Amino acid sequence: MKVNWVGIIASLTIVLLLIMRPEPWWQLTAGGGEGYAAIVNISPLNVDIRVLDLAITPPLTGYLCLAVFLTLTAASITMMAGSLLGGRRFSENLINFAYLKPVEIVIFFVLVLYATLNWYIKPQYGFGIPLIGGGSIAASYRYEAVLFQLLIPFHTSFSWMFYIAVVSAVLCLLAKIYHMRLLPE
Repeated sequence: MKVNWVGIIASLTIVLLLIMRPEPWWQLTAGGGEGYAAIVNISPLNVDIRVLDLAITPPLTGYLCLAVFLTLTAASITMMAGSLLGGRRFSENLINFAYLKPVEIVIFFVLVLYATLNWYIKPQYGFGIPLIGGGSIAASYRYEAVLFQLLIPFHTSFSWMFYIAVVSAVLCLLAKIYHMRLLPE
């Protein structure tokens, strides 16, 4: 019996992503000192936005995260089944269903994050936030004759979970390539 070992490992990395669902793929922290003024933890599986320790949840994020969770669950199950039944013809259909899901999710996540930071936040609020790095946001507010000015430092980064998701996507692509070699002519 032929087994696609790369597909099994790819399936297990998807399971790891599902188990570590609350972990962010990308994080923004603003402020410093005693506490942060804002913390943004985002992944396709979970969105946690806190400003001054107050949770902000956009309305549809829970449903979108659930859709991604179910998609990755289906991809993991079909990748595992197709990999364990590697020499059979119908296993190709299972692998074909599963292998692009993690790739699409990683690419879509980065594109949506980039578009949000550069095409929504930058024009709307007048400051740019990089995908990786740091900087500061200057804000001023006039109350009667007094001008209040704030300089809020921030830092953004991809977390180790994002890099596991990238590895999972690459393993899924490699599983598809390896699976084509397992099939009978």
